[in-house]
Amino acid sequence: AAAGRQPSEYPEVRAVAANASSAAAAEGIISVIRTPIDALKQRKQAGTLSDAYAAAVRQNPSRLWRGWTATVLRDVPFSIIQFPLYALAKRWAHPADAPGEIEPVRAALC
Repeated sequence: AAAGRQPSEYPEVRAVAANASSAAAAEGIISVIRTPIDALKQRKQAGTLSDAYAAAVRQNPSRLWRGWTATVLRDVPFSIIQFPLYALAKRWAHPADAPGEIEPVRAALC
């Protein structure tokens, strides 16, 4: 009976939890790299990236990570939703009993 099943008996829940936790970890790690690159890109586009700013960054490089918290709070929830949904869409597009791997074009359409 379903009422007596343990959470570990639901492979779908484990798969979603694994995808969601992987997404959160990946987004947290990539944001450490993306945040300073975006900060420099925005300053370059605005024309405020100057030698004075470069000198200030050399003195206090942590300024490049200003806004990291907002970036993580924006990106992590999106990834937690997106990764499991993408995995589910791929499973629907290519059932487990289908031979071979899912074609790249079909995976891209997911």
